[in-house]
Amino acid sequence: MRTLIRGMLEFLRMTVFLLFFMGIIGEMENSVIRMIIGREGYGNFRFGGNFMFLIGDLLLFMVFYRNYLQFRGWYTEEAERLPKRVTRMMLGFGFACILLPITIALLR
Repeated sequence: MRTLIRGMLEFLRMTVFLLFFMGIIGEMENSVIRMIIGREGYGNFRFGGNFMFLIGDLLLFMVFYRNYLQFRGWYTEEAERLPKRVTRMMLGFGFACILLPITIALLR
């Protein structure tokens, strides 16, 4: 029973961290895009660019959670860090997903 409660608390903690992370990082990304392409071009950019930002942000959050936050929570019994190779690949794909829409916006 204690393990179930700890697991549920850790899930709630992860969800709260995810919402804060996505809100803060997402707003920063949108501010950068608005500065680059202006408000009038932002409507055309929103769906595809935001989808790529979402994928990149989720990859970055997963690495941050699995390598750092997971060891500071309520449920740490089966906690393992991601292997270095997987961490580097996920960080590379995450940053690529974030930088790709910005690069495309700059080239237009």
